[in-house]
Amino acid sequence: MYSQNYDPRTYYSPASVLDIFVSADTDQEIKLTALVDSGADGTILPENVLVQLNAPYIESRYMTGVTGKREEVELFLVSIRIGTHKIEGIYAISSEKGSEPLLGREVLNNLIVTLNGLAEVTEVQW
Repeated sequence: MYSQNYDPRTYYSPASVLDIFVSADTDQEIKLTALVDSGADGTILPENVLVQLNAPYIESRYMTGVTGKREEVELFLVSIRIGTHKIEGIYAISSEKGSEPLLGREVLNNLIVTLNGLAEVTEVQW
């Protein structure tokens, strides 16, 4: 099991975050702190991270965000490691350079995730 404290400094209400390691075709990994969002279909990663990893482009699709606006996004193939567990074959959505990473159900559905709000801890099992 892997656990991590919520982030009370970045968010008004302490939020569930996880340190993740993103990789593509090489052994190079980039560490990011990602917001856990069980309401999001996909995982969103900053464009500059995907470029730095030389992540393979998959295709463009349309996405509707929380504002209801439909927009075209690009998908890239990555692997995501949380603790010692690596999840391969993730189609990550590219977002603006330096934007906040977000873990959606594409990753979360591969795990048992417990959001312990009273203790402000996220627990992950695989």
